[in-house]
Amino acid sequence: MTEEEQQRYFIACLSGQRMNRYLRACRGNKAQAIALYRMNLRLGVECFCLISYFEIVLRNAINRLYVQEHGPNWLKNATVENGIYSDVSCKQTRQIIQTVLGKLEDPSHADVVAALDLGFWRYQFAGTQFHAAGQKLLQIFPNKPKSGKTQQYNHTYVFRQLGIVNDMRNRIAHHEPLCFAQGTATIDLSSVKQCIAIIDELMEWLDIDQGIIFNDCNDRCESVIQEIEDFGRGKE
Repeated sequence: MTEEEQQRYFIACLSGQRMNRYLRACRGNKAQAIALYRMNLRLGVECFCLISYFEIVLRNAINRLYVQEHGPNWLKNATVENGIYSDVSCKQTRQIIQTVLGKLEDPSHADVVAALDLGFWRYQFAGTQFHAAGQKLLQIFPNKPKSGKTQQYNHTYVFRQLGIVNDMRNRIAHHEPLCFAQGTATIDLSSVKQCIAIIDELMEWLDIDQGIIFNDCNDRCESVIQEIEDFGRGKE
């Protein structure tokens, strides 16, 4: 195949609809659009790495606290009569746990913890779940700043911040472009930077040494961001 034929083949395999924004961003230049698409994939890999580390650290911190507060099988016990999530207001949370329990054969508590996704752990900070479990969950953040008149660092704040991280996780999982402003073909990494900043903030609150946990994952993510931004400036 000629280079032009290879480019057409690539775009046809991934679909013109998927590649359309990349082509628009590169003024129809197929080679540049393919290069940008591949950069976006690498960005997704590095961001997903950060989010995955963060998700595991967060869920383990929540689990440790709730094991202390509610016992070593708190997730299973939360769904039974008079369990912390037995109230009708926690029906969806209870059903999620029960679904996991039903899918796993003789699961240990650790198996259940591992099977629950970031969305589940995020909702432990939602008002209903937060209050049902005893309103102690913010104790996992020893370095959380004190709330002030202009900003409340409460469970609602954490819930909203985790929503942004979870949305980014879902965008990556569904192969959505990360390098564009929403609904446009304009290169804009602000949403990725916001997600990274939130992870950095909450890891700091958790008193986690990010250098040890992330190793050079953060640096690789920043490097791809810089590469895409430099690429974008070359299109201006």
